[in-house]
Amino acid sequence: MNKSEFVYALLAALPEATDDPESWFYYKDSEPLPYIALGDARSWIEKNAIEITYSPEFRVVVRSGFEDAFTRYWAFVEDQAIKGLFDADVDTLLCIECFEHSMWVDKVTEYLGPVTGELLSRYRTAAG
Repeated sequence: MNKSEFVYALLAALPEATDDPESWFYYKDSEPLPYIALGDARSWIEKNAIEITYSPEFRVVVRSGFEDAFTRYWAFVEDQAIKGLFDADVDTLLCIECFEHSMWVDKVTEYLGPVTGELLSRYRTAAG
């Protein structure tokens, strides 16, 4: 996986997730860190694009006006999952930044592509 291409593709897919595009380029040893960028994008999704209700039942609704951004986010994740088939580093990146501590994803599986859905299933099974 080329880290720069990953971050640029994420920025193209979800430009509204940052006011400062350069902020997604956190450099360590002169390379962008996709973990930071994808985590920031997921946080933006959680703060802006979805509404989570815990009571009386756990429910997730995509907010009106954010459907396109939410769909583009998951299309980006699917594209990366496809490109990273059989790449443990890509699987780990996506699982940590998209699924870990994000049980709400289980409520929006209709937005996930088939490869992302399979990755989520494997992750949930392994996590127990």
